[in-house]
Amino acid sequence: MSPKRIDDKARTILRFAFTLFALNRKMIPMEQKKSPTDLKLI
Repeated sequence: MSPKRIDDKARTILRFAFTLFALNRKMIPMEQKKSPTDLKLI
């Protein structure tokens, strides 16, 4: 596999993970949103 294909695959996985993360943040209740560990993940 060429480095470019690996890079494209990694980018796709990162985008997918970030989308899931963003969706999860919107669904998190406000009480949990205030936790400091939540902010460190960004």
